[in-house]
Amino acid sequence: ELALGAVGGLYGGVEARVFNRDGRARDYTLDQVTLGCAEASRMLKDQHRVVSVSMDSTLRLWDIATQKELFKVEPDIDQISRVQLSADESVALIYSARTDKIALIDLTKGKVLQTAQYPNDRLYNVALSADGKTVLAAGGHDDATQDIMIWKTQASDSLETVSLHPGRIYAMTRTPDGQDF
Repeated sequence: ELALGAVGGLYGGVEARVFNRDGRARDYTLDQVTLGCAEASRMLKDQHRVVSVSMDSTLRLWDIATQKELFKVEPDIDQISRVQLSADESVALIYSARTDKIALIDLTKGKVLQTAQYPNDRLYNVALSADGKTVLAAGGHDDATQDIMIWKTQASDSLETVSLHPGRIYAMTRTPDGQDF
């Protein structure tokens, strides 16, 4: 019955609005007692669970029907800014624009898989491959040069520069087939 989902972060909690095919919405508010607020969230395809990341440096998985927290992960990343999911939703990519740290989280076990530090001055954006094994990161230096880096998580714990870019990179995403960025 449920066709679409929209999720947004609110101070002190996560609000989910789930639409059925007729356009009727059901609203859920998940109580989240944190030191800060939910910065970003994603509804999983089953439309029963939501992943949220917060200023309190946690990733949480919620059951929206019961409004219960299923698990909490503390990946040692201050002020987590964003979350992305692999195509099968088994891996979450999280990062902090404040600390330039990146982590992969196993959403089936609630465990940190790997972490990496963006080595230059500012991390602007990241994108996760469909299989959850490659991360593309974009950022810049104090001298205004920009770069694109790749993290092949199966082979390394660090990022490697693959391209210099003349301007700031505002967004990155996977191609529709999930094979490329």
